[in-house]
Amino acid sequence: MTLLFLVLTGVLLYLAARLYSRIWSRGVRIGVEFGRESICAGEETELIETVENHKRLPVAAMEVAFRVPKGLLFLDAENTMISDYVYKRDVFSLRGMEKIYRTYHLTGVQRGRYRISHISCVSPGLFFKSVFLSDLPDPEQDLYVYPARADVSGILRAAEVLQGEKQSMRRVYEDPFAFSSIREYQTTDPMKNVNWKASARAGQLMVNTYAAPVSEQIRILLDLEDEGVRRQPEEIEQSISIAATLYAALVRKNQPTELITGVQFSTEELKKHPGALPHPGGTAFNGNRITEVMRFFTEDFTEMEKNSAVQLMETALQKTAGTGAGTIPVLITKNADAALVNQLARMLQRRGKRTGAGPEKILVVVPCRDRAEYEKKKLPAAAGGVSVLPALAVRT
Repeated sequence: MTLLFLVLTGVLLYLAARLYSRIWSRGVRIGVEFGRESICAGEETELIETVENHKRLPVAAMEVAFRVPKGLLFLDAENTMISDYVYKRDVFSLRGMEKIYRTYHLTGVQRGRYRISHISCVSPGLFFKSVFLSDLPDPEQDLYVYPARADVSGILRAAEVLQGEKQSMRRVYEDPFAFSSIREYQTTDPMKNVNWKASARAGQLMVNTYAAPVSEQIRILLDLEDEGVRRQPEEIEQSISIAATLYAALVRKNQPTELITGVQFSTEELKKHPGALPHPGGTAFNGNRITEVMRFFTEDFTEMEKNSAVQLMETALQKTAGTGAGTIPVLITKNADAALVNQLARMLQRRGKRTGAGPEKILVVVPCRDRAEYEKKKLPAAAGGVSVLPALAVRT
């Protein structure tokens, strides 16, 4: 009788364990998502992990695991492991019909596009003799880590100075407030615009209208070339941060702006970035496309074909030739030296002789870690219409 009882008990326990292995994951929902869609490098966001049990049967123990690329750093380092990815593992115990939220804080260390992957949950058997694994589909949500914000206040001031100089020179060749037409007076018109002779002939107040002056376009040229034995990835990242921050600042000021990068994207790659335009100098963006530009800058440009700073400037000046539109090129390059500055000055000189136009101006922005590094380059402050400005890394 005892033997029969033990056999029946063993059979029941075996059936219970088999049944549990089949139904333990039913009604279990696991969600892992980022708290925000985008941040800038160096900023923090949240990762929210949700575990739900929609059945009355409890889950005594369950380990949830997932991974994210290494460019994200968990501030809650407990239960994390870093190798090719950052792996996160946590243990949950769920009662019937229970939902648990856990929030983790992380920092975007490096710009890029990040996705959570390899979500799985592991649970031991009913009597902890075996382990059951359930793999879940990866979420489709992406976290965009944009380039770090840079201090571009000095660049904006320098561009405003060049704009003022070019507008002053243009008055020598053409009147930016050229007379356009005469129309009836409106209550919002200033009295200084009243044309008294035309008013006397017409028997009512008439005012002069003027053509608006042509706005100076700022053309940002980003040199990402980093060839040779001694590479400088930090300066490249700083260049990207300056270009992205400067572009966003100018667009928000309603300043006509164009961004040209020295990276040659294929037709298929361009399709992934709405608003990106093929350009002889690389890839271009026009208008108020801040989001598109920021997402473009989450790409890895390391292995892509790039144009030199000279090629960028040549194509930019050729594009301006004959259009009659005022343009101020702002070249952001870590490769600046005295030879490049002099070459750009000669380029402007040849262009002036060929077109007969007024003096051209170029602003060259040189990213550096500190003032000492900039002084080692021995760059002239200005040469033949080329102004050179250091952009020092912001220490946080």
